[in-house]
Amino acid sequence: MFDAIIITLEIALVLIGLAGIILPALPGLPLIFLALLTRSISTDFQSPSVLILTVLFAITIFIYITEFIAAPAGAKALGSSKSGIVGAVIGTVASILLLPISFWFIIFAPFLGAVIGELAAGSSKKKALKVGAGTALGFFFTITVKLAIATGFIVVLILSFF
Repeated sequence: MFDAIIITLEIALVLIGLAGIILPALPGLPLIFLALLTRSISTDFQSPSVLILTVLFAITIFIYITEFIAAPAGAKALGSSKSGIVGAVIGTVASILLLPISFWFIIFAPFLGAVIGELAAGSSKKKALKVGAGTALGFFFTITVKLAIATGFIVVLILSFF
């Protein structure tokens, strides 16, 4: 009975974590790591081992911190103004609120926020669209990297059952 509860918890953490790969409001990789930690604790740290958990924890922290640094740095590299960055952040928050209406808001709202922010700062339409496109590309890249890492974490979790 206890094993079933633990496995159900691990599955729930993985599913919520996968949602967090796309939704900025949820800490995706940390939740999937928590599923691994739960599994390890339930096996007295035999599977996955403490060494594997340590490596995966370091990866989780690195990605979590990098995510906060990379977005503004990428926007700055494209010549974004502070207004463009603020617009992208507002768009990201709006995308969470608009998610029940359409999944596409997750992608479109940060782009639109960056464009509106740049236009409000007096940038040309060309520059605003460039920053908006860069924001969208950065978002796709981040999701792709986090999804690849999450897949690796899930494989480790599945293998820990054998």
